[in-house]
Amino acid sequence: SGSAIAGEPVEKIVAIIGNEPILTSELAAQIQMTAIQRGFKPQTKEEMEKFQQEVLDQMISERLFLAEAKKDTSIKVTPEEVEQTLDDHIKNVSGQFSSEDQFLEELAKEGLNLRTFKKRLRPEIENQLLKQKLIGQKLSSISVSRQEVFDFYGKYKDSIPDQPEAVRLAHILITFQPSGGTADSIRQLAETVRKNAAAGMRSF
Repeated sequence: SGSAIAGEPVEKIVAIIGNEPILTSELAAQIQMTAIQRGFKPQTKEEMEKFQQEVLDQMISERLFLAEAKKDTSIKVTPEEVEQTLDDHIKNVSGQFSSEDQFLEELAKEGLNLRTFKKRLRPEIENQLLKQKLIGQKLSSISVSRQEVFDFYGKYKDSIPDQPEAVRLAHILITFQPSGGTADSIRQLAETVRKNAAAGMRSF
């Protein structure tokens, strides 16, 4: 916590996740970083309050995921993965601006340069990768049997929209000389599909 001595502001806690607090300074820094990455500039007090709550909710969610991921020692993120993802992310963020110079100007307005921006963004990227690996690990352990699919359909079939009758078309280009009977069969099928499509049935 901070201190009011010598004019220093008192640090406040805005949320506690387990035993870990989220401080006002951390929230302010995350609001700044999120606004830069989205290219978002709140225009009113209401927009700012809504944005602040959205960022706080996201921070709480991220820290819950991170706490869970850190419990699993099998989940690892390498420095190379972080660096590659970080570079890709910065490329996407800078792509939202009309030029790289404008992107750097926006960073400068926030008291940042590319190096400091990357440094502050790195922990967030690492946490994102940990979260993705945790989710991937959980999903990989989920399996659904054929019987469960039938049971689900039987229970919720009244809520599942009907799938219109359709014909799936695909083609492989192979040069060959069909027999007369084969050509007639293909022509007949094509005509049937054409008529059904004209009558409103979908082909895809």
